[in-house]
This record gives sequence, structure tokens and C-alpha cells, in this order.
Amino acid sequence: MSLENAAAADDGRDLASYDFDGDVVGRIQSCEGPAPASDDPGPCSPPPEAAYRYREAHLRYSLGLLADAALPSSDRLWHATDTLAAGWLTAAQGLLAACLARLPVLLGAALGPPLHAGARDHLPQVRHVAVTSSDLLPSLAKLALFRLDRFFAGRDVLSSRVHGKLECFARLRDRFPGSAAFVAIGDGREEEAAAAALGWPFIKVSLGRCTLGRAEKGGVPLTSLTVMEIAGALGI
Repeated sequence: MSLENAAAADDGRDLASYDFDGDVVGRIQSCEGPAPASDDPGPCSPPPEAAYRYREAHLRYSLGLLADAALPSSDRLWHATDTLAAGWLTAAQGLLAACLARLPVLLGAALGPPLHAGARDHLPQVRHVAVTSSDLLPSLAKLALFRLDRFFAGRDVLSSRVHGKLECFARLRDRFPGSAAFVAIGDGREEEAAAAALGWPFIKVSLGRCTLGRAEKGGVPLTSLTVMEIAGALGI
């Protein structure tokens, strides 16, 4: 499920004065059932009333309002969560920002002649995509609360709860040009198997506390994962 699936059922109605509390959403569901055989969203296409909610959530997410408007204490909540997670949120923000800043340069240097002044506009682009086993709207809210929403466009957040991560990965492969290179990062077996099925490099990470450096079975602690390790997975 993605915001693109929801948009397919949205009739474009003006929601400026729409009564979300007063409408009847009789078919809001989690799209349970077999995956459609084609690109048609099929049973995962929500009714218009549900699609309106996805549109409104996407708007608030894109404007950075999804968390702060509902939780005036979100700043305190973020710091408490980061402390309890041993700096996981701070590390994730730093890594995602570093990837956007440094990977294009590394990729550009690997693919062509030495860079010259003004060449940055022609560097390869880097996109962060989140594939989550949670439902879509809670995932958007979580990214906003974790302050990771500036790194993930709303349409680049996909829920694999029904179709599985292999199907989501395959859709991503088909969405981007054939020249695109992918690297998957995760802590679960499902995404590892999905990446292997598509021939993508996979970096296994550990999301828990780690005081002994690299864990043999738990993967790379996310708090110490570096851009150069990601570049290495891409063969740079």
C-alpha cells in the first residue's frame, strides 16, 4: 500500500470544508486478501472517503505538520525517545543526511571523469525509500515523530503489510530507471530475502544497543553505520 494506491481512488474533491468526523467510511480496511495480478491497485484501492484521509495526511506530512500540530510536546518526546534508543534517532538523521550529501559525489567520481567546479548539478541523485511492515498512516506518523520525514517523501513510503517486501521492492525496481542502483538496509529476514531475490546488496543492521562494536549475528549497529560502508555495498 502506498499513497499512489490511495490517490487512484481519490476523486479530487475539495476538502477545505469536508466533515471527516461526519462521513461514513464503511469500507476502511487493511486491504486483506490476495495481491492483484496487475498494476491495478485492486482490493487495496480504498473508497474515496478513505482516500481523502490519505490525501490530508500526505499534505500534513509534506508540510511537516503531522507530528507537531497534534503533539505540542513532540520536542520533549523526541529527545526522550532518542535517549532511550541510545542515540538511534540522531544517528539515523546523520546517516541519511550524509548519504544525500556524499553518495552523489562518490557515485559521480566512480562513474565518470574527475569532478570540476559546477559539476554537482549533474551528479547522480540519491533517494531514500522506506518499506515498512506497519500500516501506511501510522508509518508516516512515526517518521514525522522521529523527525525523519524530511528524508522520505510521502510517496516513497510503502507498507508491505499485505503484499510483502518482495512485491514492494519489485515495484520500486520498476518505478526507477534501469540505470538505478539499489542497496537495501534492514534488520529483518524478509527484506534480506527480498533483496537477494532481486540481486540487490543488503546491509544487515542491528537496532538495539551495542557496546561491543560490530555484532556477529546482529549485523552492523545502525548507530555506527557509515556512508563508506553503504558505498562499498554499491561497489564504489
